[in-house]
Parts: sequence; C-alpha cells; structure tokens
Amino acid sequence: MVASGETPANDARVRSFLDAMGELLAEEKRNVLVLSGVDFAHVGRKFGDPFAVDETVAQRIQREDFELIENIKRGDAAGFFAHIVKDRDARKICGLSPMYTQLELLKGRAGRLLKYGIAMEPQTESCVSFASLAIE
Repeated sequence: MVASGETPANDARVRSFLDAMGELLAEEKRNVLVLSGVDFAHVGRKFGDPFAVDETVAQRIQREDFELIENIKRGDAAGFFAHIVKDRDARKICGLSPMYTQLELLKGRAGRLLKYGIAMEPQTESCVSFASLAIE
C-alpha cells in the first residue's frame, strides 16, 4: 500500500479487520490496553542502504521521526501513513502496520512522547530508531 499510496483503511480487507476490532473494543466494559511494540527507522548498510550512517544522517532520521511522531501525538492515522508514503518508506519503518492499526483503533486520541532514541551500530554503519508513546 505504500507503493500505491492507498490508505490502508480504504482497503476492504483492512477495513473489515478494523471494524471487527473496533466493535470488540466498543463492547468491552473493562479498560483495554492496546499495545504495539515496534521500532521506527532501520537505516544504513545493514539494511540495504548504499550509505553509511553518521551523525548527519542520524540527525535527519531524528528530524523525520519527530515529524512522524507528531501524527501519532495527534492520533492522525491518515497523516501517519501519508508521512511514510511521502518518501516511499525510505527509513524502513518496521512498525508501520501495527502503529497504523493502533492509531485507527484509537482514532482521535492524543498521544505523548515518553522517550526517543537512536541505536547507532558503527560496525555495520547502520542505526535503528525507537520511541515510546502513550496514547490515552
């Protein structure tokens, strides 16, 4: 869907899953925790990029990740997906599907950034970024 730019919620298969999950959540009387445990960017030679990750690349990744995080903080699933489509997922966001699904299920709920970091791996000239957010 990233290649076509089609928003996942517009796909009948995804929509039916989101609707079914939404109904289950709506019917539940107890508090429900929706949890996604995923990374953000995977960049560098280890992940097939033709360049080494250095501080300049890490700063760009952080800047782009924070733009993506703003969509999560607003509870904006469509904006989140559009941000990734914009560069055809050049940062290889491994948590795209679970994060998008979570945002759809918690549509409109605000989030807050708890922690952000980038794990540099000099031996492979690569890095992985990660963040923890709470959506209430």
